[in-house]
Amino acid sequence: MKIIILASLIALLQSCEAPTKQRVYQTSSGSTTTTTTTSTETSSDENDSETETVISGTGFSGCDLSYNYYNSTIGYFGMCQSTTTETMFKIKMANTDTTIGTCFVPIYVSGTGSSYNVGTAECVNNQASTVYTVSFTKTNSSYAINGMMVLKANALSGYEQCMSARDTFIAAYGGTTCSSNSNCLAAANNYANNICSTFMSTYSSYYVQVNL
Repeated sequence: MKIIILASLIALLQSCEAPTKQRVYQTSSGSTTTTTTTSTETSSDENDSETETVISGTGFSGCDLSYNYYNSTIGYFGMCQSTTTETMFKIKMANTDTTIGTCFVPIYVSGTGSSYNVGTAECVNNQASTVYTVSFTKTNSSYAINGMMVLKANALSGYEQCMSARDTFIAAYGGTTCSSNSNCLAAANNYANNICSTFMSTYSSYYVQVNL
């Protein structure tokens, strides 16, 4: 299971033609994890005006896309989740980025602030003020999507390495054998903390966690 508690991230994480997006799929084979990227088209709502903030539609009645969220690198953006389909979102960004792009990862945020990755990333080369309808692929049905990790596309690989670090270590050192050994689990936690600390120090201004 590619879902871990990011203990080391808790403190910081509190804290025209449609452009191309990248759909990221994770597959697992044995002890290795691979990421395959394919190009798809985003769904943009061209009829939504640049000044409109409250939109309608099935599952999105009263959806407020005011720029309520902010990151110094990403800029301001608005987001709302469908009331009928938890994997469907409307997203609107204030800035244009047709070079690096912005990625969104659906997560579950616990009451203590720990976050779990519960779906695959969706990335877009965003146009300012365009409303995007994004459908996420959920990878774990045990947790509801109640948050979103928003980050620049060049930080996605580091984030995914952080999220999968503990499981990667356990798989490399015996799988179930490691899982039943307290010393091995402690080493796995230390490894994950180091990977996540590297991610935080390298990309501290490139991501923001949104609690929905």
